[in-house]
Amino acid sequence: MVPLLLALAVPCADAMTLEEAWQAVETRGQEGTFVEEQRRQASIVRTQALAAFSPKVNLGGNYTVNEREVKLDFGNSFPPEMIELIENFTGTAPDFGPPRVIQRKSFFDANLTVVQPIVSARALPGWMAANAMARAGDAQADAARGTLRAGVARAYWAVVVARDGASVARAAQDVALRHEAQVQALVAAGSATRQAALQAAMAVARAERENAAAETRRTQAETAFAALVGTSPEVELVLPATRVLPWSRVEDVLQDARAHRPELAAATEAQRAARATLAAAHLAWLPTVDGRFTQMWTENTGFNGEPWNWMAVANASWSLWDGGFRVAEQQRAASQARMADAGATKAWEDAEIEIRTAWEEHDRARRAEEAATRELALAEENLRLAEASHGAGASTFLELDDARLARDAARLARMAERMGADLAALALLRAAGRI
Repeated sequence: MVPLLLALAVPCADAMTLEEAWQAVETRGQEGTFVEEQRRQASIVRTQALAAFSPKVNLGGNYTVNEREVKLDFGNSFPPEMIELIENFTGTAPDFGPPRVIQRKSFFDANLTVVQPIVSARALPGWMAANAMARAGDAQADAARGTLRAGVARAYWAVVVARDGASVARAAQDVALRHEAQVQALVAAGSATRQAALQAAMAVARAERENAAAETRRTQAETAFAALVGTSPEVELVLPATRVLPWSRVEDVLQDARAHRPELAAATEAQRAARATLAAAHLAWLPTVDGRFTQMWTENTGFNGEPWNWMAVANASWSLWDGGFRVAEQQRAASQARMADAGATKAWEDAEIEIRTAWEEHDRARRAEEAATRELALAEENLRLAEASHGAGASTFLELDDARLARDAARLARMAERMGADLAALALLRAAGRI
């Protein structure tokens, strides 16, 4: 069931290249999702920083229940003697109107408030720090993608080498069985000893054991690669071509890494973010100015008599002392800036060590692959001569078996060294920020 699901995860294709495996992992694999979400989370910092410049809109509502209703009754507010005096003076009784409710027993009110920052000295460096942090997050995601691609390449090559090893082991078992049959025929004809038959049987048993181990390694490698890429374990893999690196000296790699290595870019952006944060901490001592507009509606109109009212306010605030919080914030920001400087220095030192080590490893792997190629050619010729000699009766079966085992070992060694050379080239490319 699992292999079927894996086979349905990716459209069937005749063969898969390493570049296609990279694309599959980055677009459909969980590891690629982690990298992309890491990048997306880093970019959110920009949106958060915009809050320092953007208006804030708040909608509020209240339903109030008072202990008692309060009315203002002017008619009962004057003593009778004063009312009689007014009536005698004007000739008519004064009309104070009905009592006015200035506090209702229960009422609902709502308001919409817009607050716009006008002057905020720390907002601009905060925005600069957020952008630097977002760029650092992008660089870290690129570094993670490079590491992911290197891991996919190792899994890809593991399948290639395991399949080649299984093929060699199957061929070795077939050869051992054929030679056993020949030896048994010679023993039956009296042309070979019983010891030769035992040696041939031992070679078959050894070949069967090695074939079983090779098949297990192949199955394990294919299963792991299929789970990583999301494809069928039986998918055919295209052998990567020999990589030609664009550098002739390790100094060229170091110079290229300064411009393209994502870890260095992330460290540089972290420096910028830390310095901007430190500037924002210093500017926090300056006053701030905000503008506020509020539109209100209430059932409790009171003396005004109008349910709709608005209010515009300009507010300036200057916190002269906050108990030492800003002092501590400055100290923390200064410490983070020093850490960022040290981190940038260490990032370059680490990059130089990694690049020089990868350069030496690639040079060793390239020379080892060339040597393995020569070794395989010699082993093929040695096996040809051993077969001719054994056919003429001039050598023993053990000598022929040794020649065959040497050829098989040389073939596996060449494929392993080819894998090592390609992975070493990829490691150097990743160290320079080129994958």
